[in-house]
Amino acid sequence: MKNEGAVPVRREFLGRMAAGSAALLVTGAGVACAAPPPQTADAGMLAGDGEWLSKLHGTHRQYFDVTSWNDGFGQLYALNWTKTMKETYGVGNDDLCAVVGLRHFGIAPAFSDSIWEKYKLGEFFKINDPKTKQPSVRNFAYHETEGDFMFPDAGLGRLIPDGAVVTVCNLATTAVSGMSAGAAGLSMTPEAAYEEWTANLLPGCYVAPSGVLAVSRAQTAGQCTYCYAG
Repeated sequence: MKNEGAVPVRREFLGRMAAGSAALLVTGAGVACAAPPPQTADAGMLAGDGEWLSKLHGTHRQYFDVTSWNDGFGQLYALNWTKTMKETYGVGNDDLCAVVGLRHFGIAPAFSDSIWEKYKLGEFFKINDPKTKQPSVRNFAYHETEGDFMFPDAGLGRLIPDGAVVTVCNLATTAVSGMSAGAAGLSMTPEAAYEEWTANLLPGCYVAPSGVLAVSRAQTAGQCTYCYAG
């Protein structure tokens, strides 16, 4: 014998099941599509990480990998990125962080004029002064004056106040300080040269154990995109 009363009950049960499933799907989709919470500047930092990594800030961060002077284009790339980000997206300095990573034979801009003059860095790195057209004895890459760069404000001394962070390879500093002392005819040990170089590191520039380590940590812990800058 057929139970006619069971049909409406069954239909009501199936209707409730369908509604519940739809609600679960909607809720699940909302969870799956939700943006992850923003990470802090020190997300994923390790005990051995240097101070520079904690200085990274903003939603938009890019690491510019500078391995040679390259006519200053490493710094020009950082300036170009910063300016076009502001113009295109209407963001400000608090939203942007250009990381200028100086390593290999690209480390000269991080050191004082006295180091450039004493160790003849213009000769060693083949960097000519834009004014004299001779090997530079001044660090115009940091202390920029009018006409030093193809586009103004590419000097580190101007990029840093706008939020840029500069890393300097310690391995390169160790090797190059001693090499340049010998090339300049200075009677001093490599250890003494290294000590003098690191004592004359300019504001806003931070020594990293190695440049290649900084490249890695900037991307993994610092959430930076990467740009090879020559």
